[in-house]
Amino acid sequence: MALMLALDRRLKTYIRTVDSEHCWKYYMASKPMGLNSSTLGLFGFGKIGRAVARRARGFGMRVLAVDPHADEQQASELGATITDAKTLLRESDVISNHMNLTAENRHFFDDAGFAAMEKHPIFLNVSRGGSVDEAALVRALDNGLIRAAGLDVLEAEKPDLENCALIGRENVILTPHAAFYSARSIEALQRMSCHNLTDCLTGNRAHAFKIVNGVSI
Repeated sequence: MALMLALDRRLKTYIRTVDSEHCWKYYMASKPMGLNSSTLGLFGFGKIGRAVARRARGFGMRVLAVDPHADEQQASELGATITDAKTLLRESDVISNHMNLTAENRHFFDDAGFAAMEKHPIFLNVSRGGSVDEAALVRALDNGLIRAAGLDVLEAEKPDLENCALIGRENVILTPHAAFYSARSIEALQRMSCHNLTDCLTGNRAHAFKIVNGVSI
């Protein structure tokens, strides 16, 4: 939501014009789309996708989602509509990726995918960098197929930022895989890890949040 709002409101442009140019003119940035009544498309409707949908509805957004495992009744209760990828790409003003990365969806967002985004949306990826063909993303930005991009992940976990073609663009915000990061999330991570360890060592494996041992989860 932070990336979506910052890109729609053109905050990078205002930061530059106010801080560096001492210019106090709202029209120095192009007109924001405004989130109210716009359409948010979610690829992936798991726990995080559903949380985003809930918040987006608070901004008055229409929410579409694509997920083969989604519960349509649950989606309806959140004010979201389960649809197909073609419809979502065509109708969304903002597209946000929340898919797990699999062999089937690696580089899911490629030249064809960006070309199918008829409304030239804001594109967000806070899931897995491998879902996006970065060269295709650069071409989509250069050719105006998307109006902006907010990325918390890149294909390389330790990217070569010196030579990254996404750096230095006013319509791109990059953050270093930091979407999870807050005082509360770190405290929860530590607490859950300790509870998991205690549950497993005391024979209460069924109570652990997740167990990954190559056999069961």
